[in-house]
Amino acid sequence: MVFDPSSLEIERVFAQSFGQGLRTVGITAPQWDSGTSSLARSLAARSALSGRKTLYMDLSGPIIEGDEELSTGWQPHLMGAGQAVETGGDEPYDRLILKANMADAMAIRDTERLTAVLNSDLIRYRSVVVDLAPLPKSSPAALPSSIGAAACEGVILTSLVGAVSRENVVQTVDSIEATGTKLLGLVLNDRDYPTLGQEMAREALRLRRIFPWLANSLARRALNSKMLNSRL
Repeated sequence: MVFDPSSLEIERVFAQSFGQGLRTVGITAPQWDSGTSSLARSLAARSALSGRKTLYMDLSGPIIEGDEELSTGWQPHLMGAGQAVETGGDEPYDRLILKANMADAMAIRDTERLTAVLNSDLIRYRSVVVDLAPLPKSSPAALPSSIGAAACEGVILTSLVGAVSRENVVQTVDSIEATGTKLLGLVLNDRDYPTLGQEMAREALRLRRIFPWLANSLARRALNSKMLNSRL
């Protein structure tokens, strides 16, 4: 799932990050499956569509097991980051996906090295969106998010509504602050929560036994309303 890059929600995220003059922005979350990749790709699309040369950099992948060499992705022991960039396709931005074996994973767990990659190998990009594993628990990602976050100029935190406790969020915020990188904001993802349209349809269907035609009509209108069913 990718959010509409022209939506007001993505526009706010862009304004708070690249709109403030930043060049490298990380996206992380308190836990896996919180929508970080969707948000990162949408932000990258928003940046690229504005005419900025933009890179989506995915550092959230796990350690690659075995000795088999992959045909795509950034394998640090084989090539530099700039050589591994993928271009073209349906996306308006370029892509760099980390594919690290154990030796690579240990070698890139260095904030200074990763910062150098962003500011030398990838210097041609005006905007770099870095997709990070969760903080503080990044396992099984090859790169701990604390290192990736420390290499960025700012970090955006996203969290699923109702999926984590206040304590989890506080721990993640503390972990970001410990890296010395600025926390740019929190994006709440209500993906697993019913939309206002779904809630209204549910309430309307309670009248089905008494007024079946009216109940079905109201529920259908609520579910078909784009305004009532939009979400980030």
